[in-house]
Amino acid sequence: MKTSVLKIFLFTFCLCMGSPAFAQEDEAVTAKLEQKYEHVYFSENYYRVRLNGKWGVVDKQGNEIAAPKYDDVEIVQFKDYYVHVKAKVNDKWGVIDNQGNEIIPYEYTYITFGEKIIFFAKGGNIVYKYDPPIGAKWGIYNIAQRKIIECKYDYLSHSSEGLIAFNIGGTLSVAGANFANVKTEKVSGGKWGYIDLNGKEVIPAQYETADNFKDGVAMVSLNGQTTLIENPLTGGKANIGIRGGFTADVDINIPVSSVQSAETFAFIFANESYPNYSVPFAGNDGKIFKEYCTKTLGIPEHNIRFYENATIGNMVAAVNKVKEIADTYEGNAQFIIYYSGQGMTDESNKTPYLLPVDASLNNLAVTGYSVSKLSAELSQIPSKSTLLILDACFNGSDREGKTLASTRSVAIKSKQAQPSGNLIVFSAATGDETAYVHQEKNHGLFTYYILKKLQETKGEVSYKALIEYVTSEVKKQSVSKPRIQSPALAVSTKLPHWQTLKIK
Repeated sequence: MKTSVLKIFLFTFCLCMGSPAFAQEDEAVTAKLEQKYEHVYFSENYYRVRLNGKWGVVDKQGNEIAAPKYDDVEIVQFKDYYVHVKAKVNDKWGVIDNQGNEIIPYEYTYITFGEKIIFFAKGGNIVYKYDPPIGAKWGIYNIAQRKIIECKYDYLSHSSEGLIAFNIGGTLSVAGANFANVKTEKVSGGKWGYIDLNGKEVIPAQYETADNFKDGVAMVSLNGQTTLIENPLTGGKANIGIRGGFTADVDINIPVSSVQSAETFAFIFANESYPNYSVPFAGNDGKIFKEYCTKTLGIPEHNIRFYENATIGNMVAAVNKVKEIADTYEGNAQFIIYYSGQGMTDESNKTPYLLPVDASLNNLAVTGYSVSKLSAELSQIPSKSTLLILDACFNGSDREGKTLASTRSVAIKSKQAQPSGNLIVFSAATGDETAYVHQEKNHGLFTYYILKKLQETKGEVSYKALIEYVTSEVKKQSVSKPRIQSPALAVSTKLPHWQTLKIK
């Protein structure tokens, strides 16, 4: 029992960044330690021990690294070789290394670990034990250089690619998620910039928002517009939405809303990679649609669930979560369900299915997700409105109009179910049409024009205006194709005034 308690403790509170598997406990050493200490807890290669109400640390061989003199200790082991102990004295935290040497003095309100950096905060108010303090000043410790950069920032993001986003003048808030067991940290106001791991200001504070770097680029917003910046340390190039060196206009100029839609929830499915084929740009569709949900529509991050290459289990669980949220909010929530990926129609009964990445084309009834079933389930949930967006075709072809393996060469026309309740279904194509790709924009044709309208209106658009715009533009753009693509709309008769509803 002692071992399992510490394992849970470490899993929950330590950033181990690929730490090694738990080592086997030496029963003889444990028995010897239990004769000396009041409590002994083992994990990986170290023991937390307590004596006279104080905590210390002992290595696997039974050697005392830190005498039991601390109010609390947490062991943090990294994937390489070093171990640090976060120790608490007089309600303040510090850090000692695996030789028992103090490397960060015991004067900080809060400490958390990155792979190469230790973050700490001084002052402020801790609302809940494991939350970062509100109103504190933040600094870092460079592990390799053994260098402390003192607390002068209002917030620091985690390090990525050698840079850390910092905020000056903003206010931190911490909130519980509405349907996920996580806490969300948000900084309002102030300006963002970037420092390196030695505390040198590499990019001055100038942005309203700033994400971590990934693959050499980071997404930032300036004067209400979202764009990508390159990492000056690596000279990386933007790879979000890029094909042949081109970045789609809707991917980089994403409007940022100052208002949050706290009762709107989004479930986003981006199914691009199937075992024997792919859906071009479906992954990019989902990722950029999510950016618009958070930035333009103001949907809180914790109100969004994103599924990349979703399985049938993912999809079933997601729909169950939608039902759970709807019941919790007693009809006052608004839902956006977005799917980009492959669809297919069962030849025997003309029933359309969405295809999870683990679906079998020969057994759609079991491994696919029936659109009729999904529509019926969403129709039954209590909501202000539920918008189901489907960027998929069901005629047996892919986005480029090619027939998929294991299907007939003749296009299959699917049956369309009539929604009820407060459901609106907006689909990329009608009947046996193909939902094409927009090669120049790195998106599905249908999704591109949804994003374009959200960009142009900054999200201030009604369902009616959005649907009319997308339908018109998709038809025009597909006129050169073998067959015009005509988006389809189905609206519940219980929503007679749906045209006046807004997506934001």
